[in-house]
Amino acid sequence: MIDNYVCVDIETTGLSKDKDSIVEIGAIKVVDGKKKEVFEQLINPERKMPSGAMMVTGITDDMLEDKPTIEQVMPQFVTFCQGYPLLGHNVSFDYGFLKTNAARLKLNWSASCMDTLKIAKKYLPQLPSRKLEYLCDYFDIIDEHHHRAMNDAQITIALYQILAERFYQEGSSVFVPEILEVKVKKQESITWKQKKFLNDLLERQGLHPNFLLDEMTKSEASYAIDMILSGRGNQL
Repeated sequence: MIDNYVCVDIETTGLSKDKDSIVEIGAIKVVDGKKKEVFEQLINPERKMPSGAMMVTGITDDMLEDKPTIEQVMPQFVTFCQGYPLLGHNVSFDYGFLKTNAARLKLNWSASCMDTLKIAKKYLPQLPSRKLEYLCDYFDIIDEHHHRAMNDAQITIALYQILAERFYQEGSSVFVPEILEVKVKKQESITWKQKKFLNDLLERQGLHPNFLLDEMTKSEASYAIDMILSGRGNQL
């Protein structure tokens, strides 16, 4: 059983690691099975929070406007967890976002990962769900602020310890940290066609977002165009 790790959970503006942004990181360093240090930070995504993400997390634009950006936070997080495997529930989601942002900032970082979702799927196949909130109810783990990063990191540690106590056995592959492959898309600059089209859309809709067209990437421009065309331009 692994007793030294960093349990991490993130909250984001959406589900795409290539188009969406991290707005909160909560991480707890566990050494010899005991909580030692915490890393907790809200992050300014430099865009408005989508209404769906606000409803899920309770994180608002006002909460983020004076917070540091991912460029400031990511190096600190990498230093915090350097040399430790990561633990998470559906950890591929969190690690995908973290690895993508680290790569964009040219930070030489990777981590092996353990996943309580993977463990639960192997040893609790009879349950109707292995979502984190369901497992907390099943094991009577107190879950006070679901979908806030530090709370979810704390309950994931509690879940991992229960699963390890009940199911760990020497040689069980699901308890062994593994390196996850994350494909990081190259960040291409906005094209002149995108810039012209997006500028026309913004003028036509009377929108004044807080980003500069010249500094956008191709994927960010595509995301902004999709948002405006779908009638959600006021969320940019």
